[in-house]
Amino acid sequence: MLGTGDYKTVRYIWGERSCETRIFCQALLDWFPDARLHLAVTPEAREHDNYRDVAKVAGSRLCPVEIPSGKSELEMWQMFEIVTKALPQGENVIFDFTHGFRSLPVIVLLAFGYMQSLESIKIEHLLYGAYEA
Repeated sequence: MLGTGDYKTVRYIWGERSCETRIFCQALLDWFPDARLHLAVTPEAREHDNYRDVAKVAGSRLCPVEIPSGKSELEMWQMFEIVTKALPQGENVIFDFTHGFRSLPVIVLLAFGYMQSLESIKIEHLLYGAYEA
């Protein structure tokens, strides 16, 4: 997930891995060099500099997942449906909700839980880049 926040550069540390960046998914790309980045973005986030920065770093590994802004119950159900269709069957998933906004992390986690119960994905890691920590 990626928003329009004014993210500051910090050092993210996970086990023996570390990365200094302002956007956590850039650390994920460094830490998991074979991974594709399925990035949930609203129309507003897609037009923001944060998205352009990630696109430069991710290159062809970036798979944007366009979602609505979540301003109504209908849009939240649309998000659920979009996310459940975004990943191919049998994927191992690293779920990062560092820059998730409002209810988006909850909706995506529910979608992933649903997909995992159907055995169409496997959640390998659940990560959150805690800015304060």
